Amino acid sequence: MASTLTVVLDEFLRLGAAQARKNSLTALSVIDSEESAKLIAKTALQDEDTSVRQRAVDEMMSLSANQRKTALDVLANGLTSDDQHHQQRAYSILGKFKSMGWEVPKTRMKWGNRMWLASSLYSSIYPQRSWWFRVRSWKPALLATAISTLPFLVFNYQSSMFITAQGILLNVLLVAVISLAGVLLSVFATQFATPIYLQLRPFAAAIIQVLAAFICTFLAGLAGIILLLVMLGGNRDYEVLTWLLFILLLSSMVAAIRVGTLLPLLRMQFVRISRNRKFNWFIETAAGTIAGFFVATLVYRSYWSDLVGLDYDYGYGYINQKRLNEYTAIWLAFLAIIIGLAYSFAKIDTEVLSDHRTSNSTARDENETSNE
Repeated sequence: MASTLTVVLDEFLRLGAAQARKNSLTALSVIDSEESAKLIAKTALQDEDTSVRQRAVDEMMSLSANQRKTALDVLANGLTSDDQHHQQRAYSILGKFKSMGWEVPKTRMKWGNRMWLASSLYSSIYPQRSWWFRVRSWKPALLATAISTLPFLVFNYQSSMFITAQGILLNVLLVAVISLAGVLLSVFATQFATPIYLQLRPFAAAIIQVLAAFICTFLAGLAGIILLLVMLGGNRDYEVLTWLLFILLLSSMVAAIRVGTLLPLLRMQFVRISRNRKFNWFIETAAGTIAGFFVATLVYRSYWSDLVGLDYDYGYGYINQKRLNEYTAIWLAFLAIIIGLAYSFAKIDTEVLSDHRTSNSTARDENETSNE
């Protein structure tokens, strides 16, 4: 009976209207047989209607553990399909299930294919990208950067050299400027960021995302230089070279931050998935801050040589304290921006993690199956 019903539903999947195909998928998940699981998985890969494919993915979650494995095997075979769309869909769906804690089949793929699929996931999970989506990281960047300006303000108050302690209005203005810089940097750097937990091949995805963050930051900075030159006019070769070096260092810092946010996830298969969103974004933010701050500190220390001189009359060294305070204040300002960017990357990564209930139910189903 179940086999006959599966044949009828297969006919609806091939010839029926979109709503009929969706209803057929629900019926197939209720049948919960090997053939029905294969049909659901094939529909998730091959159907031309996005809503039907999404229903197929949803119905796969209702399958029993044994039939779920059958569906996942069909999806894994889709990774080696001759159809690129099928490959992209299989990669996206398997990555989603992997982020939920499911054990997905391991499929051998060429390195170039892994890189291509990792880079194409962005368009798969974000098919519609409005201008509001383009600036999605503004809120976490603004929040983290503004709060992290506290060391900058404390230093200004204690030194009373870069900004006097009485210049409250000027300090407030500087905090606003630093926060805006953090928001702009985060918006440009995270343009092509995807949640690392959705990536089926996280190592290849990490390479793509680090390069994307570097390139987006560099191109945005380069566009800023061109705009500035057009507005100011004139020949400023020295300033252009100086700004190019600054943008290169800034892009390297951004890349280091992205590497830092990914490093805590290293564990056997590169990504260790925790079910605690707040724990994960805290760890990623802290690691990204350390990596970015390391680069910023190297640059900061490289300027110390300009501050050290020698008093030839008395034979002892001295440091230009005023300039040192200026550099230190800038260094602390960059700390706030670094924290804002690291937090933005972490928020994008962790927005797709499953909750405890989903992961626990999945683990319970797998344990029951193994006991049987």
